[in-house]
Amino acid sequence: SNAVEATFSYALTSDNAGYIVTCTNKTTCTVANIPATYNGKPVLEMVNNTFQNNSVLTSVSLPNGFKKIAYGAFRSCTSLTTVNIPSSVTFIGGYAFYKTLVEEIVVPATCITIESNAFREAAALKKLTINANITTLEGNVCNKCPNLETVTISANMKYMGYDPFDSSIFCTPNLKTVYCRAVLPPIVYNNGGTDNPSF
Repeated sequence: SNAVEATFSYALTSDNAGYIVTCTNKTTCTVANIPATYNGKPVLEMVNNTFQNNSVLTSVSLPNGFKKIAYGAFRSCTSLTTVNIPSSVTFIGGYAFYKTLVEEIVVPATCITIESNAFREAAALKKLTINANITTLEGNVCNKCPNLETVTISANMKYMGYDPFDSSIFCTPNLKTVYCRAVLPPIVYNNGGTDNPSF
């Protein structure tokens, strides 16, 4: 079948620095190539739930300079296998990759926020590398990722929320390796305490 390209509308950011993109065929496009610029200004963000519930979307290309992967951006895009995260991204919203089929995610050093549940139930996710310059990882980031095998955590990580990788038998049963680049292991907050059953 022929690819159906995503089409977009644009709104200026509140500071007029660039544009926020909305997909106008969000549930029927199969390929999305978000442009780097519009009307001479950079495309920086996407609206929440940008492509939510698109079951035919397979590939998304984000431009260099793009800043914000919104809450629910690819939520329940159950055929999505390819998303590049450019080294300009600063924010990955909650449920952004929920129920996608992306196998590997590399969070760039520019990223300062990864919201809870960002990669929840990403059934095909095998490898997650967090190069992000963040000190705190929210809870349940990779909850119920049954094929997740390897996680690499950046050197700056100090605190991790409740069950970041939830490695119980029903959640990430195949998690074999967590590489932690921090000199001191991060403190994991669990049910109000600081014990560490999250791995």
